[in-house]
This record gives sequence, structure tokens and C-alpha cells, in this order.
Amino acid sequence: MPAPPAKNDISGSGATPSNAQARSGFGALWECLFGTGGFLGTTGNQPEARAGLGIPSMLQYEVVLSGGNLVLLPRDGNLICIDGYNRPIPAAGVTLAATGTAANTTYNIYASWNGSAVVMERDTGGHALSSNYGVRVKSTDATRTLLAKARTVSAGAWVNSSSQRFLINWVNGGRKVSAKTALPSTLTTSSTSPQFLGSVEFLSWGNETISVSLAGGMQNNTANAVNFIGIGLDSNTVSSTPSSYGQAAVNNGYMSLTQTYPIDVATEGNHSLSILGWVNSGIGSFLSGSGMSAMVSV
Repeated sequence: MPAPPAKNDISGSGATPSNAQARSGFGALWECLFGTGGFLGTTGNQPEARAGLGIPSMLQYEVVLSGGNLVLLPRDGNLICIDGYNRPIPAAGVTLAATGTAANTTYNIYASWNGSAVVMERDTGGHALSSNYGVRVKSTDATRTLLAKARTVSAGAWVNSSSQRFLINWVNGGRKVSAKTALPSTLTTSSTSPQFLGSVEFLSWGNETISVSLAGGMQNNTANAVNFIGIGLDSNTVSSTPSSYGQAAVNNGYMSLTQTYPIDVATEGNHSLSILGWVNSGIGSFLSGSGMSAMVSV
């Protein structure tokens, strides 16, 4: 980095510099700020200045669902790095409506700069790491910074409910609230192969391990018969976890269940977890009134 000029070369606080000395001093100051390796870079633009001063790319945001719209809000600050520039997010937020969205579609949500303000957009394409600024960006356009992933339902609306966690932030939020499903009614089966009881859907960035908790009550009309229960990742017929079970001590014997499983989610996108129930004999009942449910958290 070029050396700064001596204070006396550009200031009258010491020996008054001659014009030639001052010109030389200001030239050295320019080199220190804008010369090759200078504090503010050769162009003086913000990305080079940030690099020179060691100021990081900011991602001080959170995307929430409010009034049917996705809203970009400031969080722990108000700056977001877009194309190398840390841009301010207004306190009132930036809104992205579901207008024109396709039904049952997963979108990546991005921020861009329109010349005077931060705006949001959606796209079904992929994202990548910016080679220049270290943030995730749209694969085909590095001027779009990745914010979140969101999914629509059949009506094309954004949704983020207890059974459909269809909004996750890339940073500052993630899956903040667990997804949960409860049996809508008591379900019975005499099948010895897994049967679908209920499901929960959620979005994932992939390469993560989620925790799935099962809790509730079961019955079987035959003494010594066994009820089994498991969780199927993206399957209504195959359990992705070791089965939990309860054995009826008497006819119509009651069995309680509390179990937690780790499940690896390898791929990015929309996933479902299905509660599956079956028996080895008799007729098994999986009781809605017992609070039988599955909860997903990370």
C-alpha cells in the first residue's frame, strides 16, 4: 500500500509547505487512497473501498410472510450486499406479492438494486456463490443476491403454515418455527405394511439433518398385538426411520409413544414427512384425540 504523505507536506500546522511540496504531498495522499493497493481502490467505488478497509459484505435482513406477501425487513442492521454494494433496506421493508406465480412451485427469492432502491424478485433457477463478494447469487445474474426460498400452493399464493413450512431464509432466520402435523381423525388399519396417516411439508436448502419427533397414543383390539409407527421422507409407503412400536397388553389395550429421530435431507427443495402406521396382527388404532403428531425442527 502506498505510504501516506507527511502532515507537514499538505498542512500549514507545521512548516508551511511550498506549492511544489504541497502538490507532491497531495499526490502522495491520492496514491494512498486511490492508487494500486490504496485504501479505497483504483476506482474509488464502494466494493473496492470495502475491500481496502476490510468492511464485509452485509446480509442484515430477514424475509417474512405478511398479509399474503413476502416482505424483506432489516435485521441486526439494515444493509444487504448487492453486486458488491452494501445497499440500505428501508425500515418499512420491501414487498413481493404472489402476482403471476405458478401453483405448487418453489422459487428462490432475490434482492436487486433498481438504481434507487432495493427490490425483490422470484426465480425457479439455481443459485451460486459469488466469486467476487462471497454471497449467494442467482446463477445466471450475479447482480441478484439470494435471500430466501418460498413455495406457492394450488392457488398460487405464498404459504407458511404449521403443516406447510414454505418459507426459509438463506441467513438470519432459517426454519425458525417447527413444522407440525396432527392426525385429523383417529385412523385404523389391519395392514401389516406401512399405511399413510398424515404428513407435513417443508423446504430445505439440502445437506442438513432434521429432528423429527413423534408423540401420541395407539390401541389394538387384540391382546399382545403390536402397532408400529415410522416416518417416511418423501414417501407414503416406506419408512425412513427405524419403526417405533407398542404392544397391547389386553384387548383394546392403550399404548403411548414418544420418539425422536434424526433424518438426513440431502437435496434442496420441497420435502414431505409422512406418519406411517401398521400392525403385526389385529386392528390398530392411531388416536387423534391423544395428540398423535409429528414435529420437524432443525
